[in-house]
Amino acid sequence: MSRLARILATVSLACTGLALVTATPAMASTAISIKGTSADLGAGFTGTLIWQDRTRFTASVKLEDRLCDDKQAYFSFLVTPGVGQHWEGKRRFNDEGCHNTVEWSGIAGKDDSGIVATSLIVCTDLPTGTDACQTYKYDNPNTAG
Repeated sequence: MSRLARILATVSLACTGLALVTATPAMASTAISIKGTSADLGAGFTGTLIWQDRTRFTASVKLEDRLCDDKQAYFSFLVTPGVGQHWEGKRRFNDEGCHNTVEWSGIAGKDDSGIVATSLIVCTDLPTGTDACQTYKYDNPNTAG
């Protein structure tokens, strides 16, 4: 091997090593068990929230209507991409009534600017006044600081 070839090979290896050292490590997905109840205990949920990376999550949720009345149970995700910013996902209703559970899988949230946290809001739909809701916040472990 000529001297020039050895120098080029050394420089190439050094640059490759530098690139490997400075590359951002891939974040592993993080699964979190979630559960809670509405403010009046009329609705309850359990499930799994999986943070895919800093911009995405998926979830599966079981929602139980805990009371034998004519009030529906529902939930939605509230996504927080930054301080003072948020958007609400689709409301999902359990209208099966009286201790019945409905399950959703494949729920997904994505915001290309990044997601700081998501909250699950679980409610009992009251016929008059404000619904009986409770909010459960889940921080994204894949975001810096």
